Amino acid sequence: MKCPRCNEVMLNEVGVLNALSRRTRGTEDEPVYVCSPCGVHEAFQDSFGGGAVPMDSWPVPWRAEAGDAALIESMFEE
Repeated sequence: MKCPRCNEVMLNEVGVLNALSRRTRGTEDEPVYVCSPCGVHEAFQDSFGGGAVPMDSWPVPWRAEAGDAALIESMFEE
C-alpha cells in the first residue's frame, strides 16, 4: 500500500514501522500511518512551517526520494 500522504512511497507491511501522522494524534482520531519521509516532513512543518498539511490536502506534492536535505530546503522556499 502506498503512503496516503505522498502517494509515492510504499508503506511497510508492519504498520508500526511507519510514521504515525501528526494529523491523527488526537484521542478521538483514527490512527493513520504515513511513510517515514512524510513523517519527517510533518515534523519539520510542525516545528518551522506553522503546522502539518491537513489531510484534506493530501496527497502532498513533493518527491519523497529527494531526501531529507531537499525536504528541509523546501520548507524555506517562498
